Formats: sequence, structure tokens, C-alpha cells
Amino acid sequence: AVDAMKLGATDFVRKPMTPETLRNAVTAALAKPVVFTPVTVEPTTQKPTAQTAPPISRLTLNGFRFWADPNTKERQRREPSQRRFVVEHPDGRQQDVVAEITTEAIDFVEHATHRRLPPESAFWTSLAERCLNAFLWNDGRVPPGGKVTITAKDFDHDRLQLARLWED
Repeated sequence: AVDAMKLGATDFVRKPMTPETLRNAVTAALAKPVVFTPVTVEPTTQKPTAQTAPPISRLTLNGFRFWADPNTKERQRREPSQRRFVVEHPDGRQQDVVAEITTEAIDFVEHATHRRLPPESAFWTSLAERCLNAFLWNDGRVPPGGKVTITAKDFDHDRLQLARLWED
């Protein structure tokens, strides 16, 4: 895999895989435009701003790509228990998805770890990304209604340990 990445490979499929997983990965790979450009380094006098920088995206192994919705900063201040993402299907369609963090989950983490992680914490953003990623990988589709809900049942020992050690 390392040699393939050095040669430019970007799409990988994890075993075991279903035929649908393989088809989605191939569809996503074929949908990418092939651009051959020579690499040139030019000095810049301007630093990129947050408005011009592209969002950081995550690529699932079955062809879905998602990133935090860049247009929701103000909304998150009003609704701190929600995280909003844009999901790109393997065929290129885009769909908005909301990750809802329940008060049950926040209270459970506080009770289990003896520390409060407020809904604004980056811990919940990280957890929302992991839960959405797991759903896209396991189900091969966007959550019904464009919403994934994070509850106390989403916590195992490793996630609680992460919450115990988390520093914002």
C-alpha cells in the first residue's frame, strides 16, 4: 500500500469487502477528474485565509467523502449539540447530514469520567465524525433523514478512555 501511495494511489478498499463496496469504491475513483499538472513551487506573499482554504475531508473506504459544513459556525454557537457535515456519495451527489449529541450522552460521559465535556468541546466533533464515518462504512448509505444521533450506547471503554484524557 505504501508503494502504491508513493505512485499516486488514493483509493483503497479494506477487506473483507462486499461486491457493493467494491463497486462504490470503483465508481468514486472513476468519478475523480484526472489532472496531470507539473509541480512548480512559487513563493507566495499571502497566507491562505479560512475563506479560500478548501474544507478538510474524510474519505471512507467505500467511496463516501465527508467534511464539516463550512457555513455553520454561527449556527453551532446557537445549537452546540449539533454538528453539521456535507456527505458526498460515491457518484458525486452531495447531502447535508446532522449529528445530534443527546444530553443523555453528555451526562453519561460526565458520570463515567467524573468530568464535564460541554457540547461545544472538540471531543464531540471528533466523536460525531467517527460515528458518521462508521455509519457510512457499515451501512453504505447516508443515515435516514440525514441525521445520526449520538447516545450513551455509542460509548465503549475506548471512547470513555478518550473522553477521560481529552484536552481542548
